[in-house]
Amino acid sequence: MAYLYDVQTNNGGLTLMIAAIMCMAASPSLAQSVQPDYGKAYGYALRCFVADGVAAPKPEDDPDGVTTKSVREYAHKAFDTAYFMGGKLGYSKDRVSADLDHAQNVELRLMVQNPNYFAQTRSDCVKLGLMPATG
Repeated sequence: MAYLYDVQTNNGGLTLMIAAIMCMAASPSLAQSVQPDYGKAYGYALRCFVADGVAAPKPEDDPDGVTTKSVREYAHKAFDTAYFMGGKLGYSKDRVSADLDHAQNVELRLMVQNPNYFAQTRSDCVKLGLMPATG
């Protein structure tokens, strides 16, 4: 049993992998039979964190703050997922922090300059549960 699916080819496969990884933390016997792709999950968490920031509405577009609050909650989830997956990869907190900074510099530019790239990233992140479907 392997959870090495790509979001684009297996609707929600990576979501299943992330859920399996979270379960493995609680169940060492399950961890022995599953070979998750922590690197892929880590990369998606970094991208989704940035995408959540891009998707955050301007204050004047969200006067009651409901959408902003939702996007922030998903950004926090992506952030926590990046640190969790980074830990599984043996990365220090400093390394994960540096990777988040790098993702913000590189991914942000790509998402702003290429609407198709952002749309695909948004679709992937929504499927993974790391970005709200609206907002």
